[in-house]
Amino acid sequence: MKSTTCVAHFGGKRQTAEALGLSAQAVYQWRDVVPLASAFKAQVVSGGKLLVQISLYGKGNKHD
Repeated sequence: MKSTTCVAHFGGKRQTAEALGLSAQAVYQWRDVVPLASAFKAQVVSGGKLLVQISLYGKGNKHD
């Protein structure tokens, strides 16, 4: 899941952090791709409006 898509869905980085039960600092540290565990959580919290794109987490990528 692209971090820009996730953040836009929730309305900002602080709102994303709150929705996912994370610290704002954690969300501010995201790069292009949401860490995998957070992406799955976002998928659930969004009711499936946000979807994990497994292809973004291929072998060798370092995303949690």
